[in-house]
Amino acid sequence: MVPQPLWGITLRADLGERWLPEVSRPVRDHAQTCAMCGGRGDCRRSNWRLCCDEVWSYSDADPVVSAVIAKLGTDPAKLRAVEDLIPGLAYQLLDSPPIAKLVDLQALCWTCNAMIHFGHTETTVGWPTCEGVVRHAARINGVDPDAMMERVFYEQAAWLIRSAVPDWSITWVGWEAIRDHRAALKVDGAIR
Repeated sequence: MVPQPLWGITLRADLGERWLPEVSRPVRDHAQTCAMCGGRGDCRRSNWRLCCDEVWSYSDADPVVSAVIAKLGTDPAKLRAVEDLIPGLAYQLLDSPPIAKLVDLQALCWTCNAMIHFGHTETTVGWPTCEGVVRHAARINGVDPDAMMERVFYEQAAWLIRSAVPDWSITWVGWEAIRDHRAALKVDGAIR
């Protein structure tokens, strides 16, 4: 789940009209199957069988996430109650602002993409669709839906904590070539 201060900061937004022909289409065409479940996509949901998803790392914020969850758990009500304290804790645990780093591009079916962006899915399509998304994620991860929901609660708590940290550094390291060259996407026959 993308931390709220980073909403809208994407390679897609940066490239504008160049996103579809230079990045999204080559990634999807090269992959031909979903990176998570191996499916070919759900064409009922969009004009494309697969979508191109940006994979970001927020690992620099993990000490903050771990510390807060260890103290308060994953109950959103408890976390919201101390939301104003999280940035101060973050600055105590981090030497500098955490880094959001674009690390990969992957082709995903609609359902796996909906799981990756569960918060957005929940607010845009509602709970009945989310239940199907959770069942799909549970099936491909080999767990029951209740265990998958526990993971969702953890990720929602992590999102709330990361979103409370206002200052982020963003890096596109290694991805500048994507802006200029679609050939930069293929390395040894794989998307990197």
